[in-house]
Amino acid sequence: MLATRSVLAADIGEVREAQWSRVMSEVLTHLGRSAGELTTSGKSADWKIALAVAMKARTMATNRWLANTLHLGNMYEVSRKASVWRNRPEPKLAKRLGITPKPKA
Repeated sequence: MLATRSVLAADIGEVREAQWSRVMSEVLTHLGRSAGELTTSGKSADWKIALAVAMKARTMATNRWLANTLHLGNMYEVSRKASVWRNRPEPKLAKRLGITPKPKA
């Protein structure tokens, strides 16, 4: 029974990550970028942070997955960088991704 649960959990994780990868490919297309650029661009490149923000808005992707897949550094930095970007988004990227800037308090 326990082995069945762990296999089922692994299968669910694989399906979830496949969905995240599919959405990431779609967002990369909107940005006019390729997956290969994820490894060659800096950890804090605006377009990569915008991609993370879009992924967080469209999926339940974890910070760990985003950090590893988008090459953003450690998972704790993903939330910080995304929050800063949401508060002061780069206008062209926000428009291209349909991201509405966070209202000012």
